[in-house]
Amino acid sequence: MSNKILVSSKYEDFSFIKGNRKTNDIHVKSLMENMKKYGFDTAHPIQVRKRDNKITAGQHRFKAAMELKIPFYYVEVDSNLTDEEEVQKILDFNRLVRNWQMYNYLDALTGFQKEDYLKFQSFIEKGLKQGKLSISDGLRIVNAFSLDGSFRGYKGKTVGPGYSITSTQDFKKGKFLFNGNYSNAMNKVKEIENIRDFSPCFNGFKKSRSFIRALVYMVTQTNYDHKRMMKKLVEHESCIRKGHSAEDYIHMLQAAYTYKDKKIRNLGM
Repeated sequence: MSNKILVSSKYEDFSFIKGNRKTNDIHVKSLMENMKKYGFDTAHPIQVRKRDNKITAGQHRFKAAMELKIPFYYVEVDSNLTDEEEVQKILDFNRLVRNWQMYNYLDALTGFQKEDYLKFQSFIEKGLKQGKLSISDGLRIVNAFSLDGSFRGYKGKTVGPGYSITSTQDFKKGKFLFNGNYSNAMNKVKEIENIRDFSPCFNGFKKSRSFIRALVYMVTQTNYDHKRMMKKLVEHESCIRKGHSAEDYIHMLQAAYTYKDKKIRNLGM
């Protein structure tokens, strides 16, 4: 990397690395306010790949300067990496310093048309009719299936041949596998929807992150019986009321599931 700091206002001559995380508008606006007061911070120049003027670090600062129509400062970096290798380098760095959120990794890896990640992105965005599955909840559902598509329940670890568990770290490294098939995972989401839509009494919390997380926990247990769950809700709907956490909702759902049947153990217990 050259130590010489260059300056430019020719924004059209520069571009972003394909697959790098999307810029955050709130962060850009915050940088713009700072630049209005103090100008572009020359102590922290943008890094630009010398061979093609692609920005490898500092895309938010670049966008803020461009919005303000002020010059930006940069250094040139000699790199023979492809765009995908460049992003993998960025992924590895941010995984270590914990700058990125899970959705940043998903955006980056879908940017390279990785089939399993594209399928997963569609799954979490389109799965629920109201609201959206979090990446962690989506992973729990997918991990409840073996590679041949059969449901085995979420166990949190690899248990033998034919099983593939994707940890959050593996997900960030680009090693995610969409176990089973899309329709199997969607069937689990339909079970969640069945419970959410069961009663108008649930409307006040049916979209809450905690309630959805509790439902994901229930339907991914190995011995979960959806017909039983729906039958027990008819018998004891009053078990479910507004809670304060996923744990609260799990206890209520467990109470409904085991209602008047001491032989049935709490799921996951």
